[in-house]
Amino acid sequence: MGLDAKAASDAFDASNAAAVVPHREATRLVSTSQVGSGAFLTRVPDPFIPGSVVPSADFLTALQRRAGLYLSALAPALDEQRTHPAAPPQPR
Repeated sequence: MGLDAKAASDAFDASNAAAVVPHREATRLVSTSQVGSGAFLTRVPDPFIPGSVVPSADFLTALQRRAGLYLSALAPALDEQRTHPAAPPQPR
């Protein structure tokens, strides 16, 4: 991991101090820099092995999360949640 990339991540996080996830970019950078973190990208799907074929929306979401991009595949669900928020749980 380059120190310039880490400094840029820290600067981004500092400029977004009110973010829901603290140190989001620095965490993503460290996480994606680990050995084997991108192994799922080189996996070849096999229709005869259950679970090895990943739906396109799931794969797209994983790629977008890894790159720190907008999660376009989740947009419809998040928009629906924003429009119709769930009622808060009631105390018993």
